Formats: sequence, structure tokens, C-alpha cells
Amino acid sequence: MTIAVLSRCRVPSRASSGVFTPLLGLLMLGLVLLGPTSASSQAAVAPTPVAEAVILLHDPVGSLGGGEISAITVAIHGRMLPVSLDVGSRASSLASDVVSALGLPPTGLLDSLNIGPTVLHQVPFLVVASSSSEAGSLGADVLSHYDLLFDGPAHLLRLYAQPSASRPAAATPWLPTGLTAADCLPLQPDPKGGERLFFDLLVNGHRLHSRLETGAIWTGMNPAAARVLGVQPSGPNVHPLGGTASWDAYNATSVATVRLPIGRQRLRPISIQLYDGLPWQTGPDDPELDLGLGAIRDRLLFVSYSTHQICIGPPA
Repeated sequence: MTIAVLSRCRVPSRASSGVFTPLLGLLMLGLVLLGPTSASSQAAVAPTPVAEAVILLHDPVGSLGGGEISAITVAIHGRMLPVSLDVGSRASSLASDVVSALGLPPTGLLDSLNIGPTVLHQVPFLVVASSSSEAGSLGADVLSHYDLLFDGPAHLLRLYAQPSASRPAAATPWLPTGLTAADCLPLQPDPKGGERLFFDLLVNGHRLHSRLETGAIWTGMNPAAARVLGVQPSGPNVHPLGGTASWDAYNATSVATVRLPIGRQRLRPISIQLYDGLPWQTGPDDPELDLGLGAIRDRLLFVSYSTHQICIGPPA
């Protein structure tokens, strides 16, 4: 706009230009130095979510399970279908009856998957038993193409498209209101080569290998993690959990609430389960913890796959 205005100004004659020439030169020098605004100098602008799902925390304190994320509607080969979201799963899946109805190839590869205005191509999937309510599930292999905001107070999970060639990243990455860079920790590689959400906690000088578990309200840990947190398996605040043969096999026990330091925050999970026999990512001597949805019921948790960070804010 400045150049347009200058082109319309009356340029002084040679006789009267002595006063104006230095000013005009300074103006033009400023334009050259400033230059066009580059993508790297753009301020971070809050994007619009491409999809939203409801976070359900519906079981009483101390129970097994109880956390889940409602289905979202996606387009698979042009057909609108409800699917669940599970960042704890390495692979996405489709029900066998949906695979048959869509005439999908047995190779387990989708030509296209639309989530809101975004589209993914050549998406692998596993074929699972049919479900009466959902067509399938989107795992970390798909969800890692988005940034995820778990809004505990609003009971919502929001998916945001990552920066692309048409929408380059700002010099300062966007963070949801209420979060700062000091609230963030780096994501760690999936031990099994996938895109699941792992991060490290440092407790009493010990490293806890941690994973975000969105399929449960409770937080789980192995005996090695319990020792780091100062929990005694035979202590007065540890009680056996029975009721199902599968959980009995894992020798599951319920632990009274302890606080978990994550970055600058100290989380208070609704319930912590300690189990001896549950398979882990590395080994029984490696302290490991699964952070359940109940631990963030009053907070924001932002998973930025685009910047490889996980950010947890203060209580609302």
C-alpha cells in the first residue's frame, strides 16, 4: 500500500527537491529493509479444529475402565461413518462388515480418509470383528497427522490440522490459551516403532517411561514405577481389585491417590492401578506408567505432533 501511495504523490521538481529527497530516500530504504513478510516471521494464529469429540468420564472413583472418547464422523471412500479415537493403539481398524459393504481390498489400505476438511491417502487398517455402534477406530498412525487438545474442563477432544506447505508454521508455534512453552515436555519415540504418545517423567531423580492412555479413567503403573513413587505394594492404601478373571490374572491392585509431577504441574489421578503381570513396553524393571483421562479432568493437555511436544496446563 505504501508503494501505491508514493506512486500517486507529485514528485517535487529538481529545484525544490532538496528537502524531500532525503526523506524519500529514507522511506524507500525502509521498504527495502523490511521487505515482504515471510512465513517464518508470521505470528502464531489460533487454528480452527477440524473435528471434536466428547471425553466421557462416567465410572465411579476406583473402578476399572471408565474413560473413553466419543466417536467422530469421517468419510471413508466418500461414505460417512462413525469411528472411535484411540491414541494408545498403534494401528487403525475397520469392522469386517464395513470392509465388506465398502468393497475394500483385503490388503487393508484405504485410498482416502477425510476428517473434516482434511484428507489422508493410502491409510492402512486392520480388520476387526463388527461392532453395532462404530465402524472402526483411528489409532496413533492416523491421529499423529493432527495436533490434539484434550480439554478436561470442557470434556472435549479437538483435532487440529498440522502446518503444511500451504499453511507454513509460524516462528512461534501456536499453543492453546492457558498453556505456555514452560508447560511442555518433549515426546519420546514409541518403543515399538509406532506413533503412540510417550513422554518421560522425572520423579525423585528417576526416569518414568510414561504413555498417554485415552481408553481408561484410571492411571496404571508397574511395580518398578510404584517403587519410584514411594508406593509399597503391601501398604495400607493398596487394595486388591477383583471381579474379572482377566484382571485377576494381572494381580491388579488399587492405589490411593498420589501426585504425579509432569513438567511444572502435579497431577492427581482419580485412581491408580498397580499390576504385576500386565505386559509392558520394555521390561518389568523399567518404571512405566499409563496416564489415564481422569488425571487431566480439570486441565488442558495438548499433544503437538507437529512440534513433538506434550503440554499440560494448571487446574482450571
